[in-house]
Amino acid sequence: MSVNYSCDASGVGEIVLDRPDHLNALGLEAFGTLMEALDSARRDRVRALVMRAEGTSFCVGRDLKGIGPDEDVQASLEMINRALLGWHTFPAPTFAAVQGHCLGAGVGLALFADVTFVDETTRIASPFGALGAIPDCGFHVLLTQRMGEAVTKYLILSGRPIDGPEAFSRGLVGRCVPQDQLLSSVRSLAQEVASGPTRAFAQSMDLVDDVLAGADVARSLDQEAHGQAVAMASADFRAGLKAFLAKERAVFTGA
Repeated sequence: MSVNYSCDASGVGEIVLDRPDHLNALGLEAFGTLMEALDSARRDRVRALVMRAEGTSFCVGRDLKGIGPDEDVQASLEMINRALLGWHTFPAPTFAAVQGHCLGAGVGLALFADVTFVDETTRIASPFGALGAIPDCGFHVLLTQRMGEAVTKYLILSGRPIDGPEAFSRGLVGRCVPQDQLLSSVRSLAQEVASGPTRAFAQSMDLVDDVLAGADVARSLDQEAHGQAVAMASADFRAGLKAFLAKERAVFTGA
């Protein structure tokens, strides 16, 4: 099994890319397994979901040795994209812990998380120029939105990798931490978020995505007003307000 899923008692789920001897290159079937893992996490109603990888690299993308000469490439990518969209739109905060090589589909898996952590060993790149193909799995939209047109075009044409510190300094990822702190840092934040008002957090993630999709100031203000009305009608808000006024720590349930 190259993709595994588990959930702990606190409501934090983990999806693990587990093919370290192949740098977590994923066969097409692995993306079907990923969709099954996401479905399991939804049924478990996890309050935060982490994606991490075994070994020295996060994911070098699709296993190119598994591509047959008669494969319908567009159909295969449509299936992979459904898995990526399922990860991107997961209804709880998501986190990725990225080390080593992060290429191809690995870029989508890493950067479609709500918060992506990298370390100094991370190398994010598009290897497709050497293959005579184009980047896929979200590379164009993710890098253009976060790093701009000029840098994205340069990275595609040059094939130059971005290391962890540069990815953080340019706003491509949320955090860059020392190698020995990567997993503990991601898990610590996931645990903290899982104990918080996850319903409100999910609303905010949707609002950020709406801005990225082109929402102007007026639409964003309207969406915030609507979202705040929903949030302030929730049990979590009542618990949070009561605890705030009493100078106590709130206990949130995501309701």
